[in-house]
This record gives sequence, structure tokens and C-alpha cells, in this order.
Amino acid sequence: MKMPPLNEQECAVLLHKATEAPFSG
Repeated sequence: MKMPPLNEQECAVLLHKATEAPFSG
């Protein structure tokens, strides 16, 4: 399930995590 980021910072963190480790589960 994908949820919208709370703010720009959250978006950046999510993007960084997504690029660092592929989504699984």
C-alpha cells in the first residue's frame, strides 16, 4: 500500500529509501 507523503521532507526521505532499498512486501 502506498501513502502520500506528509510533506516535502517526507517525500525526499521516502525517495531516498526507495532508491537505497527496493520496495518489498
